Amino acid sequence: MTIGVFVAQLEDAYQTEVWRGIVDRAQALGIGVTCFVGPGDGAPAPSTLAFQIADPAAYDGLIVLSNTIGTRPEPGPNPLPRVSLGWKWPGVPSVTVDGTDSLGELVRHLVRDHHRRRFALITGPEDHQESQDRESAIRTALAAEGLTVDDGQVFRGTFHNDSGTEGVGRLLARGPFDVVMALNDRMAIGALEALRDAGLRVPEQVSVTGFDNIEQCRYVSPTLTTVEQPLKTMGALAVDMLVDLWAGKTPPDRVLSCDTVRRWSCGCPPRVGELLAPVSVVPWDEEVLSRLTRQLAWGDEAGFLVGLARALEAPGAVDAGPGLVDLLESRAFPDAPRPLADAGRRLASEARVRTQAAGLHAAVDRFSAVRRLSARIAGAFGRDSLLQRLQEGWESVGVNRGFLVLFEPPGTGGLPPVSRVVLPPGGPPFPTRELLPALWGRPWSHGRWVVEPLVYQQESLGYLLLEETAAEASVYAALRDQVSSTLKGTLLMEALRDHEKSLEEEVFRRTRDLTLANEELLLEVRRRRELEKQVQEISDDTMRRIGQDLHDDLCQHLAGVAMLATVVRRSLPRSAAGAGTSLDRIGALLQDSIIRARQIARGLYPPGLEARGLADAVEELVATARTTSPVALLFETQGDCRGGSPDTRLQMFRIVQEALANALKHSGTDVVRVRLVQEANGTLTASVTDFGPGLGNPPAPAGLGLGIMRHRADAAGLDLRFEALDPGLRVVCRWPRGEETRG
Repeated sequence: MTIGVFVAQLEDAYQTEVWRGIVDRAQALGIGVTCFVGPGDGAPAPSTLAFQIADPAAYDGLIVLSNTIGTRPEPGPNPLPRVSLGWKWPGVPSVTVDGTDSLGELVRHLVRDHHRRRFALITGPEDHQESQDRESAIRTALAAEGLTVDDGQVFRGTFHNDSGTEGVGRLLARGPFDVVMALNDRMAIGALEALRDAGLRVPEQVSVTGFDNIEQCRYVSPTLTTVEQPLKTMGALAVDMLVDLWAGKTPPDRVLSCDTVRRWSCGCPPRVGELLAPVSVVPWDEEVLSRLTRQLAWGDEAGFLVGLARALEAPGAVDAGPGLVDLLESRAFPDAPRPLADAGRRLASEARVRTQAAGLHAAVDRFSAVRRLSARIAGAFGRDSLLQRLQEGWESVGVNRGFLVLFEPPGTGGLPPVSRVVLPPGGPPFPTRELLPALWGRPWSHGRWVVEPLVYQQESLGYLLLEETAAEASVYAALRDQVSSTLKGTLLMEALRDHEKSLEEEVFRRTRDLTLANEELLLEVRRRRELEKQVQEISDDTMRRIGQDLHDDLCQHLAGVAMLATVVRRSLPRSAAGAGTSLDRIGALLQDSIIRARQIARGLYPPGLEARGLADAVEELVATARTTSPVALLFETQGDCRGGSPDTRLQMFRIVQEALANALKHSGTDVVRVRLVQEANGTLTASVTDFGPGLGNPPAPAGLGLGIMRHRADAAGLDLRFEALDPGLRVVCRWPRGEETRG
């Protein structure tokens, strides 16, 4: 049996937990699962592709996270059994969560225990069913306490982190409050950051709560009070309901309850060792418990510690390690020396820290591999090159087996009827509804697979079919986004080559009619320039995306783990000096990794270019170069330096970046001077000067970097010159382009 699962984005913690529940239950029952992922904001809904591909010949049932994709699980063109998660729909069995009691308990706790009175809400979209239910539960509980929430203290968000950040800014402008209740954890975490930036202390001045209890709640500071949903249970129940449907039964709708999880952000004191609490408690083998108890009774302290350390090495034991020590303490520690009990707890804590450190290093290696693969893919300007680099590199990011399928031709409406597998290469066109042609078999009939749509703006290009492994869900999203943009670029390049070929043939055939041939030549040149502009835009967009992902995702993730290491370090007793030294080393390595990742991100796309202007962006570029180069770098600026369009400033920044890199790498100079000048007439000039041997006499042939600078200057209408000095070379870029240059 095989199940199709529809989600909006697998990298979201909420959806990942539900997916894990589905996968674990399906594996236990010997059922295959394929996850169809939405193509991202602004692109066609997941059902546009997934519902149409989910053919009865390939699938036996569907599970739809209706609350995330915002789509009713309509029967569509096939009669497959289906289950809805998150939302109830008439005629479709559903698994939902009722947080009314837990939200009421949380409101009473805030009012009665922390004496909060002025509540502000950050909700989901106004038409979102779960958001409506949660808001209603909060308002009802407040009314029972004699309190209300003014409409002016309600911000309608999107369930993403930036909604929490934006919501706090809007709410602060409307009036005072002492509680922010966000209707999911991601918005609550964004609210924590915004309150900190605004100079407000949480929880001393403002309490903050969330909903879902994703793993990140335990790692933010302060730790987040929230309402816990049984996410994995929801996924497992959905599988069981499909099994009932297959057996001819009519399963009733299931409504699960929630639990409140009180942490520091509401005002409750932080608990020592909270981060080392078990994620899941597994039943320990009675033989292990009895053996450790006997060793304590015999006074075999060394044997006990060795046995406990061995027990903690078992698969899955680290998460439940503190639980094992608790069982021992209730059974054997009352008669044991207290130092031995403390040593047992330290062993469990150190095992957890080692496992988390190993996971951190694995995550750093994985993201480094993703960055390298993304850079290689981004540099592919042909389909063959793209496919070769993807095939060579995706195993390095944790993808054991995958297929790249392209629509023929790409579509902007419904599902294109015909597709072709291009990676691995070979095979004839096949009906898209089959997902893969028969010659590749049915890999989704067993195991776990993820389908990532390849979409550029509103154009559906194809999809990736990836075997689901232990890799981070964000790896799949990064592959999807990078392949989509680069693939679109290669298609544009192919179109460009086709246009060039057609141009040559047309000129050859029509040489007898020079006037007509010239008109057609001009038309093709304009088309070529437009295509080149699109390719450049795609390249800039790709670099921006990689830079933002590094800065907003990886850096924040590393910072969170560094914070975790600090918390664990502070919780260790003085006797654990060795573990403390290791944690300090881990923290230092993390900070160094954060600095390096931010430097790479700034090099890919200057974050301050649009916000603060060209001068600040170039100054930051020079400052970063100073940290890695022994060359003396001088930076001078004169005037406002804000001339030109955003694209003009971006291309001028890229030219300065390339010229500076060339000077530092190839010139052998001791000093490099970077200048930005905006004259009274509006002319903006950037120059990079070195005092090395220059281009030589005769000049050396132009390299790739010089060609890229010329291309950028031409595309943005900039005047670019290379002035030979004695000794040295000055690269000068000026806007607007002078009349003598145009001539």
